[in-house]
Amino acid sequence: MKVLEQDKDTGRIKLRVDRMDDLWHLSHIIRPGDRVRGVTDRRLEDDRDMVRDKESQRVTVTLGIDVESVEFHEATQRLRVLGVIEEGPEEVARGTHHTISLEEHDWVEIFKPEGWPQHQLERVDEAVEATTEPTVVIVAMDDEEATVAVLHQFGPREIATQTRHGGGKMYDAERDDKAYHEAIRNVLATTAPDDCPLIIVGPGFAREHFVTYLEDDPVEGVEQIVTEAAAHPGMRGVHEAMNRGLVEQVAESSRISEETQAVEELLERIGTDGLATYGPDQVEHALDLGAVETLLVADELAKDPEIDELMETALQTGAGVSARGLLARRSLLTGRGSLASLASPTRAQASHGFGARRGLGNVALSTGAPSRDRPSTARDPRL
Repeated sequence: MKVLEQDKDTGRIKLRVDRMDDLWHLSHIIRPGDRVRGVTDRRLEDDRDMVRDKESQRVTVTLGIDVESVEFHEATQRLRVLGVIEEGPEEVARGTHHTISLEEHDWVEIFKPEGWPQHQLERVDEAVEATTEPTVVIVAMDDEEATVAVLHQFGPREIATQTRHGGGKMYDAERDDKAYHEAIRNVLATTAPDDCPLIIVGPGFAREHFVTYLEDDPVEGVEQIVTEAAAHPGMRGVHEAMNRGLVEQVAESSRISEETQAVEELLERIGTDGLATYGPDQVEHALDLGAVETLLVADELAKDPEIDELMETALQTGAGVSARGLLARRSLLTGRGSLASLASPTRAQASHGFGARRGLGNVALSTGAPSRDRPSTARDPRL
């Protein structure tokens, strides 16, 4: 993402979409009530021509809409922003609905009537910085199948799964190996961007044989290969690679790497019988006490206005905010909430011992926004 223009007086920011991750960031930055301008196709109304040629009536225009909803479509790599037209050429009717569809290389201008929250401005900055981060590709394979996935900031995205062909008593194993490896390599050749780290994991010796194959016939753009044993092929193997910290080995500064470390710390504290409280009210209470060092928010909650307030409160108290979704270990957090806070012992002690008895700090999880009546803190028996 690139900031093309920024007017601090009016609160307008014009951005350029450079890659798919930017669309995901924008899906959390653009909210209902914002004014969004962009280039789009619109069919012009003409009451005099009831049987009009559809193609001849569709024109490219710049429109401004008041946003009602935002949808990120991972499969089509598009962001759809639906709203009511408020700006545009005279021939375009005001007050009618329209959808601006954004994809890579498009520009978009965003205006927030009530101003930009600090955590959203920081998200823009992070998206800009992330443009320089390498795109990590993971292959999780065994002797029978290989899955190729690209690691985006919203999580791993499966590109293709190649299945080995051949078998039986008479087949040529060496020729079959070559065809299998060539099929995987072809996927990588069309997937791997420049300066791409490649992680290859899986059970058995299949991954090592494939690494040897790539040494003889390297993929253009792949600058580094890391391989390690894993229990599973497929997407389970991809997640296993992420959970084992292999991403950190090839992209230490990546957002997904930082998130993985944060969630690992969270789960470690839970698993070692650290003090834990659940519910949005407990998280809010921890923030009120100034005990929070890092606030973790799952992406499905990040659009909630009350969660917005919590994130702003965290920033005002000097806490860090990670509102990117607990992506790496979301499956392990199912049923344990989507909002968490971690406290350092220093902060906990400063807040009169909140969560500091065991020196682990406070961990608080919730599944929604805080209520007005805060219940008492209690340890969840499931832990």
